[in-house]
Amino acid sequence: RRIDALLKQGIKPEELVAITYTTKAASEMKDRLTEKRKILPSDLRKMEVATFHSFLSRFLKQDPLGAGIDSSAAVIDENTREILMLDLADRFAEQYGEKIINGDNALGADIAAKLIAKFPLALSKIRRYLLSPGEFYRKAKQQLNSNGTEIEFKTLEWLFQFYTLYMEELEKRNLLDFDEILIKSKNLIQYMRENGVAPDRRVF
Repeated sequence: RRIDALLKQGIKPEELVAITYTTKAASEMKDRLTEKRKILPSDLRKMEVATFHSFLSRFLKQDPLGAGIDSSAAVIDENTREILMLDLADRFAEQYGEKIINGDNALGADIAAKLIAKFPLALSKIRRYLLSPGEFYRKAKQQLNSNGTEIEFKTLEWLFQFYTLYMEELEKRNLLDFDEILIKSKNLIQYMRENGVAPDRRVF
């Protein structure tokens, strides 16, 4: 209804973006717009009906330099990211296991094994806040400074290391996960606003 109303108000189809969460929902929306709202196929083709991440991915690739990405970067879904994180956790344990158990920020064998196993899930939750490794580290440390325990401070150091390695892995493989698309889009829009450049689309 809203799209139909906006078109009748004189908004151009090419200025409209209809966002859904799944590809299936995007397809169903297109069907409803043509069948129920009688929107002309020619107008529908000028609009963009897409998933949130698909739309933002194309938005970033319109200005890859400003977005700080490689235009050929591939987007990975949640399942692929989970597999990547689990693989990274195994390699992290192999590379840093001895230091986590006996090094400067040692946690002991039992605690170290349990924490590393939880790192992928913990990082998935952290990424939802759209924080870079550095931003996460600073915010977490500020919270711990008031009443954090020694184990919590040591855990933060290792989780920050794991997060950093994850981002390096994405860059090495030329990949973007969904959260990085959101982070890069937020930064690009902020950059455009600061430089007086408006996005092509004005109705969302």
